[in-house]
Amino acid sequence: MKKYLLLITLLTCVCATAQLTNEDFEGFNTGSFDGQFDPNQWDGWWGTNSLTEISSEYANSGNNSLNLSTAGGGAADIVGLFGTISEGKWELKFMQYLPTNAFDGSNAGAYYNLQHNYVSNGDGTGSGVWACGIYMPPDADGPTYIAQDGKQSNFQPIRDQWVEHKFIIDIDNNLAEFFYNDVKITDWPWNTEENGGGDNPNLNGLNLFAYCGGDFPGCSPDAYYDDIALTELESVPPLTEFSLLAPEDGASVDVNSTMPESVNISWGESISAFGNDVTYSWKLYSESGSPLLSLSSNNAGLDTELSLSNSIINNLLDNFGVEVGGNVTLTWNVEASSDDIVLESTETFSVTFNKIEDETEPVSLEEIAKEITVYPNPANNQVTIEGEVEGVNIYGITGQLFISTTDKKIDLSNLADGVYLVELQTAEGVITEKLRVLK
Repeated sequence: MKKYLLLITLLTCVCATAQLTNEDFEGFNTGSFDGQFDPNQWDGWWGTNSLTEISSEYANSGNNSLNLSTAGGGAADIVGLFGTISEGKWELKFMQYLPTNAFDGSNAGAYYNLQHNYVSNGDGTGSGVWACGIYMPPDADGPTYIAQDGKQSNFQPIRDQWVEHKFIIDIDNNLAEFFYNDVKITDWPWNTEENGGGDNPNLNGLNLFAYCGGDFPGCSPDAYYDDIALTELESVPPLTEFSLLAPEDGASVDVNSTMPESVNISWGESISAFGNDVTYSWKLYSESGSPLLSLSSNNAGLDTELSLSNSIINNLLDNFGVEVGGNVTLTWNVEASSDDIVLESTETFSVTFNKIEDETEPVSLEEIAKEITVYPNPANNQVTIEGEVEGVNIYGITGQLFISTTDKKIDLSNLADGVYLVELQTAEGVITEKLRVLK
């Protein structure tokens, strides 16, 4: 039953010993379902007569199906009882036949919902917490859609044939997916309610209700259901755990301002249970746990490694006021993400950066820098490097590598306005210049 406002008193839960798991309606006589069904498995809404019918007019398997309509003078309304399922991963699927024309020749519509917490007193009173609702009005009256977590996801209904509706509900990982005719329509956080908000992980009922999905003149609810199956699946995490590899925990790394090399950081792979791409971000923290840097891994975040430029490390050491001969110990980990799912590495490593003497006299680099020109600065869509330079890296102010090239004329059209660090690689060392892009 679709309720928009409930005002109830304290209620007790429906107790059941053999809840519904499979039903093909072959063990019942055609006609009223009331008086035939097991009350541990089915309940007319809040204990009232369900007004549902066992029909032999259409069947997906065998001879019978369950028909919900208003042909009996009232809206058929019944709940399949699953008990209170609060953990694990479950598949709920059933077949639906939605005719174009209802029993009275008008346009046919249908509706059903899943319940987080259906409670019946057995006397026409009770409560319910809607997990999601599927609204199937006549095609001319509006879209067919599933409402979940305060959102609406439309899909094209198929009429006059049997179609599978399937839900994958992973309570352990708080993820629900809805499939219609083997096509995924949407997914959402399972513990939310149909209209958004809430925090209820339970699955305890399937409510089939003779409703057109809205108040549409010329529509009569009329739909058939068959082969309902609730099955527990193996619960697989949406992202698999992964470990850090290098540098090892407690590593000591020497850096100076002239080293052209980068520090290689690597970790294991996390795999998406849904086959989606996984991207990685390397996170660096101070000793107090405050975040300092967040950099995407190589290959636009898809690789399980990151080349950390020594110039970035030197900037960090400068920010901490570390002089030659000094050091700073920081911690780091990696965050994997896929769609809206985020998972941190199983551990966090520490690393000590030591600032050592430059391999060449600073004056040498200063003299070399005088012979190198970066112009124009500010630059628009192109910058030119003149002088003996073997390679150029352009970083964002937070350390993200945007351009790595050996060209002397560099296209900046993909860079946004802002200040960048230009790392000039020479035979004697690395020179870092600031470049402003202004378009």
